[in-house]
Amino acid sequence: MRDAQASLCSQKPVYLSPVRYQPNKDEKAVDLFMPWPGGPLAFDDLQTLDHRTRTGLARRLLLAKWTALRENGAGDECYTLRFISEWGLKAAKRSLYDLDVCSMSNTGHYDAPLSPAARRNIPWSAIPAQYRDDIVAQLAPVPANDRYTDEGPFGSLMRPWKGTLFWINPPYSQRLWACFMEQALREVERDGRKIFVTLGPDDNCGSHAAPLYGRHACRITLERQLPFYKERTSEIETIRNNQIVVFGRGIKMYGFLRRLAIIMQADGVISAEQKAKIIRESSLYLR
Repeated sequence: MRDAQASLCSQKPVYLSPVRYQPNKDEKAVDLFMPWPGGPLAFDDLQTLDHRTRTGLARRLLLAKWTALRENGAGDECYTLRFISEWGLKAAKRSLYDLDVCSMSNTGHYDAPLSPAARRNIPWSAIPAQYRDDIVAQLAPVPANDRYTDEGPFGSLMRPWKGTLFWINPPYSQRLWACFMEQALREVERDGRKIFVTLGPDDNCGSHAAPLYGRHACRITLERQLPFYKERTSEIETIRNNQIVVFGRGIKMYGFLRRLAIIMQADGVISAEQKAKIIRESSLYLR
């Protein structure tokens, strides 16, 4: 290793595993040594982490907390407002998720309140009218029994996802969201009791989006921009082209989707036509 410098780090052993990387057929394949912990992995070799593509390699590096190829996506370092995460809770008739898979902190709390200037610039049109009177109540953690952050190699993909109801607002950079959505699909394939409510960009094209077309996935494109709390600026801003993707199966998914469609239409984020379509197609998840 060239120009290696000592630095303080965790005493937990991390091993290097060789992988072959060949971004183009006409280029020579090279050995890259990726961080890999001792013991069995908590996830199968996800197709969305395929090191043979530049994006797949970048995802592995980012999940392993390397700084190479680091980019910030539009959805990174953003907190959802409370009413967004509560769609899934209301549909499940629950007060808490079992796990917030990609929390930005162990407590989920915001580090800075809205400044007077930030209050003047709130994009009220992106917030349903029934939530505008008490905007502070919307700056609250995702209600969850447990929270995982991105600390450690491969973040929460390396940890077991215990429970039956999950919230995932994944990082968007280098399409990292695809890794978490694929893992959600794998979890549902193994255990039909689980339901995942995930939030991500409306990016349905390309091999990384394959899990979104699985028979246990329901894509719900949002008709309005969504407001997010940006911790870095302590402001509420909007991000365009978002979608909710629900992963689940069986009678539980059937009832969940029907209730979710009604709730989201009441908040004005999907149309009456979308609601009718979701309710009509909810029976597909019984198969």
